[in-house]
Amino acid sequence: DRRPLVWPHGVRRVRLVLSWRSRRRGHQPWRHLPGLRAMKDLDFTVIVPTHNRSERLTRTLGSIEAQTLRPDQYEIVVVANNCTDDTVTVVEQRSAHSRCALRVTEETKVGPSAARNRGIREARARWCAFIDDDMTVAPGWLAAFAGVLAPHGDSHPAIACGRNDVVFVGGRPPWLADPILDLFGGIYHPPTARRIRYPSIVPSGNFACHRALFSLVGFFDERFSRADAEDAELSYRVMYRGIPAYWVHDALAYHYVDTDRLTREQVRARAEEFGGVRPVLFAGVPSRLARTGWQALDIALFGAAYVRALVMQHGSRLAGRPDLEFAYQCKRSYGEGYLRALLGREPADPRAPP
Repeated sequence: DRRPLVWPHGVRRVRLVLSWRSRRRGHQPWRHLPGLRAMKDLDFTVIVPTHNRSERLTRTLGSIEAQTLRPDQYEIVVVANNCTDDTVTVVEQRSAHSRCALRVTEETKVGPSAARNRGIREARARWCAFIDDDMTVAPGWLAAFAGVLAPHGDSHPAIACGRNDVVFVGGRPPWLADPILDLFGGIYHPPTARRIRYPSIVPSGNFACHRALFSLVGFFDERFSRADAEDAELSYRVMYRGIPAYWVHDALAYHYVDTDRLTREQVRARAEEFGGVRPVLFAGVPSRLARTGWQALDIALFGAAYVRALVMQHGSRLAGRPDLEFAYQCKRSYGEGYLRALLGREPADPRAPP
């Protein structure tokens, strides 16, 4: 377990001096985000978007309240995204005895992007952490993120993502192999990894960043009305700006997946759907030259990945591994969805009109 993040008096003084120098120089990317100065001693705002999952949400909130940080170092903002169940009532009742500050706000525009943006606008801390309502976090989750974000000032923000372990409720299907766990939010890099670079992304289900980052690169694109590509599109905007993105192995979260009604066809269709939205992921990059270059590189990389998946699928069949054969079939479906979108056989832009 990590020790609570406590700023010694001398470090606090240095932070105040650096903050004063940044204001003198005019580096205030957070100036458009109201409420930050009023809560400057609050380190984290944990944003939890949810839609009609009040029972699961209770489990998520319990894990956040059990963090090793002091209760006065973070707050929780639950965004009820067009909820019709008792989510608001459940959170309001829980806030009366919560270990840390807990509040709920409502967002009527449907979609995870709109919900997360509402949470960002409601945040009062210098750092924002994001977790989904079907996930739980380890006790040292926020402390691990703090260790990476603390060296970066508000004028030089950073972003970091944690490790996601998938928990299959009801047992893991025998045909579901490791290579496609990323379809269920499984995120894992070697413990020695440090920086995240293209083509990897920062998944929206488990990440943290300076709140000031959103005034530099913009918010989540709310035209993505489903949880399919809004995090990847934001990731590439961040990378284009040269903002460092870190991998934090100790920022552990658990993603719970119900397998009672999970079928092979659903998984394959999900992979194809994800591939179909990839052509628009660079739309937010402002430079046309950079956007074209990244798109060309992306086509080359995923073309090679498609050929590899084809070879590995047949190899797995010969080796008598039907689970791996299906995994590489899904990777082929991803590439085929990508190709059809590029050729215009399917709508390449999954976003709703602005």
